[in-house]
Amino acid sequence: MLTGTSVREVGLRGVPLHRWYLAIGGVLLALYLLVPPFQGSPVLINFLSGSSAVAIIVGVRRNRSVTAWPWNAGARYVIRASARMRLSAPAVPRRTGSPVTSVQYVIRAVSQ
Repeated sequence: MLTGTSVREVGLRGVPLHRWYLAIGGVLLALYLLVPPFQGSPVLINFLSGSSAVAIIVGVRRNRSVTAWPWNAGARYVIRASARMRLSAPAVPRRTGSPVTSVQYVIRAVSQ
């Protein structure tokens, strides 16, 4: 028996489900990068991307927090910060500067 692991988290043969997900995702990523029939396959990379969203949703639903206020507070902060950036930033930053100027542009827009 695994210590510190609930019965719900254990998958096939006593290995936690998140390890199965990481192992299978790693194998699929290696196929995408290295094996010629799968190399650069848009279907495979879309499957990997979609599976990460599904894994997040499943993980949040399985590990529901008793208190939801930290999640709500974080969501409100992100929404307000994005609205603030959108309203205070110039329409389009010029691409003439270096990457440092674009980082400064984002910092300036957030700090206003």
